[in-house]
Amino acid sequence: MLSLSRWRWGSVLVLAVLALLVSFVAVQLSAADERKSAPANNESRRALPLESQAISGTNKQAVSAIELAQGRSDVGRLGVMQKTREFDAAAYARDPSAYLDIAEPGRVWDVAEPKEGVVSLEPISPVIVEMNQLATTRLEVVTAPSAPVTFTSFDLGKFSNGLTTITVQANGKGSAAAEFIASEGTVENVNVLAGSPSASGQVLFSIQIIPPDLRR
Repeated sequence: MLSLSRWRWGSVLVLAVLALLVSFVAVQLSAADERKSAPANNESRRALPLESQAISGTNKQAVSAIELAQGRSDVGRLGVMQKTREFDAAAYARDPSAYLDIAEPGRVWDVAEPKEGVVSLEPISPVIVEMNQLATTRLEVVTAPSAPVTFTSFDLGKFSNGLTTITVQANGKGSAAAEFIASEGTVENVNVLAGSPSASGQVLFSIQIIPPDLRR
């Protein structure tokens, strides 16, 4: 009677251990599957807002950034400190869109050497700005007529293309503007640098973001 009871308890113990092992293996396999799929899912979630804008065909700079980030293009550089291709004024004159449709934050460093006949980049709008979070402000500079100007934020926020950098074309008088949005999560001081390959110098905008609880 005693040996039978011991045998039963022994069997129960073995079954319990086996159940724990099976459960552990299942959990490990499930976690491995999640880790394997996580990068693709995260990348997809990051790309979706820009993809939705790009589908309309009006946000080619966002398309270029997405394709470059996903390895589907080798045109352009995403790093703000990465050296960009040298500006080709003749190629730009023939086809401005080939340059304007690409988003490259590092273009703010590609500016003209100061010399006779080269204009200097100058601000039109105030360079010190105070704005509420989620609000929009217009940043404007003057360069050579029809020249490209790149605005790059070093501290979050976004421009009308959904990115932290945007390249715009100046009008016939050299005025170039970009709409900066203090998107959710953008706080305190934001530095936005503007540069143009057709003008010497750069313009630094210092933007102070007022959080919702301190709005006036």
